[in-house]
Amino acid sequence: MININRSIGISIFEEQIVRALFTSDCYELLKKLTISNTVYIFTNERISIFLSKEIILHNINNIRILVLNEYKEKLIIRPFYFFFRWSDPSTGTLRNLHRERENKRITALGLVLRLTLFYSLRNSISLKKIVRKLFFYTFSVEHFKSSQVVKFPKLDVLFATAITNTESDLPICLYYKKNKTPIIGTLRSWDNLVTKGTLKFEPDKFISHSKYMTDTAIGVHGLSKKTIVQAVTPSYQRKFLKIKTKNSELARNVTYGCIGPILNPDELNFIELLGEISNEVNSIITVVQHPKFVHNLNGRFTGKINFLSFDYLTSSLIDYYSFLSSQDLVIASGTSFALDTVFVKTPLIGLSFDVLEQNYWLSHLRSYDFLPHSKQLFEGLNIQRIYNKKDLINAIKSTGIYSYPPDSKLNVKELLGDIELNFNELIIDLIYQFGQSSNLSY
Repeated sequence: MININRSIGISIFEEQIVRALFTSDCYELLKKLTISNTVYIFTNERISIFLSKEIILHNINNIRILVLNEYKEKLIIRPFYFFFRWSDPSTGTLRNLHRERENKRITALGLVLRLTLFYSLRNSISLKKIVRKLFFYTFSVEHFKSSQVVKFPKLDVLFATAITNTESDLPICLYYKKNKTPIIGTLRSWDNLVTKGTLKFEPDKFISHSKYMTDTAIGVHGLSKKTIVQAVTPSYQRKFLKIKTKNSELARNVTYGCIGPILNPDELNFIELLGEISNEVNSIITVVQHPKFVHNLNGRFTGKINFLSFDYLTSSLIDYYSFLSSQDLVIASGTSFALDTVFVKTPLIGLSFDVLEQNYWLSHLRSYDFLPHSKQLFEGLNIQRIYNKKDLINAIKSTGIYSYPPDSKLNVKELLGDIELNFNELIIDLIYQFGQSSNLSY
């Protein structure tokens, strides 16, 4: 049992995390935490409206929801953000940098300055630790408080669900850490350590989703081994998996998972291509749109394609994974959708061509050669890729099974984490440990 009358904070500004942490298991975590504690949820207005209704519906007491504004940092800490953004040695940072230039968000001189920083400082872990400490001491508690209309409660422990979120979770972590509150922190997704720049904050305990994330956190971002608890993301737990049922339909079920127009400017062209093919094959083709980046399909030819979107606040992981499990083949260009497919063990292929040739740096093909986590997933599991329209049609028509060869170089557990672990139990145990030893000093 957790001590009575403890004050627990949870920062949650991502709808994806609401689904993974709360709705998919019917709020078991909140129900257990609020038995003898008060839970303060820091969030935005949209999630606040949703959760306010849900906690009444599920009869959960002892919850206070605090709506925060987006934090606007002081000018003095912007150079720190610049350093953190471009000092990550991941080639994904290099891709992002060139995309910034191609989209004219930075000048040619800005490109040169960032490249200089990237190549000269990216491997200096000691420097990153020093800058992280300087950033912490420079952060103004008073400035953050003045930017909000809520009164910040005293907490025994804070659980931050996405510490890379600069405008939300991060300043809350810094505020409470400066007030001597223990911080448990994690990330929204397994790829955030190679796409969001250098970590700006090291919590008292960092929940790593997998060995891959642990190695990256230590070797790239300089986090201490004693800080890290290697576990699993809330999304990849066995309790969300359903028994796979054999498809009774004569037609094959084939799905393409969208990543949105920002990451794949060619995606609408590919959807049109699928629309053409849908009239030629005996397959049920579904396009799953990304909940945050839904395409406007007005005027586009989509043939017999079915469209789905698993909205984060109205669907559960069980809904989502049950659908993926029912498919005979999944086509992916985004790595997270691909890893979700691997999790449910549905046959998978990677989209590896542009219908209309795109600018080199803007093309989604750079995911395969410049995003290290994508490269590791597709190459490590020897996932087959399609390189043209003919390959695509053959894959859709094929009665063969696209499986992961037994001689794969990668143990998928290194990416998924230990799916047998119960994330709620882990969090509750950590909160209990820190709640016991917290020493408030406001």
